[in-house]
Amino acid sequence: MLSLGGAGGLLYGLSGLLGNILIEREKVKLDNLRSDYQLEVEKNKSLFLRFSESQFTIYNNIWVALCDLEKSTNDLWKTAINREVKHFAVNLQKTKYEVRKGALVIEEDHYNQLMNLFDEFDNFKFGKYKLLELTRDRDRLQNINENQIREVVNNTGAIRERLIQLLDKVKVSLSSKIKGDI
Repeated sequence: MLSLGGAGGLLYGLSGLLGNILIEREKVKLDNLRSDYQLEVEKNKSLFLRFSESQFTIYNNIWVALCDLEKSTNDLWKTAINREVKHFAVNLQKTKYEVRKGALVIEEDHYNQLMNLFDEFDNFKFGKYKLLELTRDRDRLQNINENQIREVVNNTGAIRERLIQLLDKVKVSLSSKIKGDI
């Protein structure tokens, strides 16, 4: 009986030892998995931070260009002269270029909003060119109707109002993105 009890004790001790060895192996495996996971998390965190910083810089550059463009729009609205039209056209091209440079990190919805905004700006520029043309022709020709000029002014005024509303909408959207709300 004693030898049977001794053998049982020996088996119990061996099974405990074997259990401890297996537990230690599993702990090592889990530690390795945890370490690999932490490395992956750090790598993704680093990529995310770089992307976020890059995206912030691009959005900020775009907003600065949009503000310059808005100022040109207002200057052109106040004084429809050739110099202002050219200044507006330069700022429009500069803003389009900023958006194009950042297209890889700009949200698709923001990109589409900006493209719509540029279409409106092109219409505004066309309206101001048309107004310049009509006022120049009015000075040379007596048959230019004041209603034609007024219609162009009204159309460009409506475009300008849509531009201001769209700029405000883009501002809210970009601001939300920068703050991390979306």
